[in-house]
Amino acid sequence: MNKFEGAIIHCNSSLLDKLHHKKTVEEQEMLILTRRIGESIMIGDNIEVVVSNIRGRQAQVSINAPNEIKIYRKEIYQKIQEQQEIQEQQEIQDDMVGRED
Repeated sequence: MNKFEGAIIHCNSSLLDKLHHKKTVEEQEMLILTRRIGESIMIGDNIEVVVSNIRGRQAQVSINAPNEIKIYRKEIYQKIQEQQEIQEQQEIQDDMVGRED
């Protein structure tokens, strides 16, 4: 059972026509939904993603989520992760230097 099968079981037949499973460039399975401006999807019980506008190849989305949920564009999230890894490595090196003294 993949992680999207539960979503399919709970959908009505008209929505099933819009559900697709595709492989991404990274070969990870993703759920692909077709939405129009003003339509939304729910993630869990408390995160709503609404298609606000579409201009050419860009879609603007609005996200309604609890304040404790951090939301980042992927490229920003990746930079944050890289910085955290660098900081962790520096702390490990500092720890090792402190032990040598």
